[in-house]
Amino acid sequence: MTRGIVIFAYNNELIDYVALAAWSAANIHRHLDLPVCLITDAVDLPVDHGFDQVINTDKHSEYHRYFADFEDHVTWYNKNRMDAYRLSPWDQTLVLDADYVVASSQLLTLFDSQQDFLAHDQAYDITGAEPFRENDTFGQYHVPMSWATVMYFTRSRHAELIFETMHMIKNNWTHYRDLYGITPSTHSF
Repeated sequence: MTRGIVIFAYNNELIDYVALAAWSAANIHRHLDLPVCLITDAVDLPVDHGFDQVINTDKHSEYHRYFADFEDHVTWYNKNRMDAYRLSPWDQTLVLDADYVVASSQLLTLFDSQQDFLAHDQAYDITGAEPFRENDTFGQYHVPMSWATVMYFTRSRHAELIFETMHMIKNNWTHYRDLYGITPSTHSF
C-alpha cells in the first residue's frame, strides 16, 4: 500500500505558501521519511523544493481572511481540500497545511490506524493563553467541528463518501448555512 503526504499551496499577495510547503517537505522527509505531493497553481517552484510530485490545478474561489500578522485582510485560497481524495496519488494520504510544522515522527501513527478517515475535532492554543472552545463547534446548534489542518484518509468507500459529502455541502452552501444557523459572515464556498 502506498503512503504519502499532500500539501495544498496557493500563494497570495503577501504569503508564499509554496515556500512554506517546501520548508515543510524537508521536515516531512527528515521526520516521516514519506513522499510529498504538492498541489498548486504555481509554475515557478523553488530550486530545491523537495517535492516528490507536483500536481498543477487552478486556484479555486477565493475569499479574504483577516490575518493579525499583517493587520489586514488577505486573499486566501483554501477551498479545494475536498479534492484531496481525487488528486492524491497514494492509497493512504495525510493532508497537511503548508505551514504545519512536522517536528517528530508522531504523525506516522496515523498510517497504522484502522480508521478510513481522521481529522482533529478540537483546536488548541499552544501557548495556553486562550481557550479555543468556540472553535470546536459551528452554527447556532453547536454542531461538532472537524479541522482539515491534519487530515488522514485511505482509499475506501467510507472516505470517498466523506469527500463526496464535502462537495455536496460546497455545492449547496447557502442551504447548509441556513439549516445549521451559520452566521452569514462565515465565508461561503
